[in-house]
Amino acid sequence: MKRPAGWSLLWLGWLLAFLFVELPAAILPAKGDTLSEHVRRWFRGPWRRCILAAFMVALTCHFVFGASAWWLLTAVPVVACIVWAEFFEGSQA
Repeated sequence: MKRPAGWSLLWLGWLLAFLFVELPAAILPAKGDTLSEHVRRWFRGPWRRCILAAFMVALTCHFVFGASAWWLLTAVPVVACIVWAEFFEGSQA
């Protein structure tokens, strides 16, 4: 049996960590605990949703067509929206 490469193990760990957080939030729901609820709160309003949509399109193109890392530039406004929503607008749902 072939042993997985280091990066494969790291990505697997990242996915497991996501499931470790998301599954209890989905199974034992409380308001504002799932990733979906956070995304809806972070990207309130049409401009923020357009920013998120552009990022998702670029990420999908990267996955499907193997586009180069240019798509990472679309993450900058995404992170800015999240930081603004959490630190300047407050973390209330």
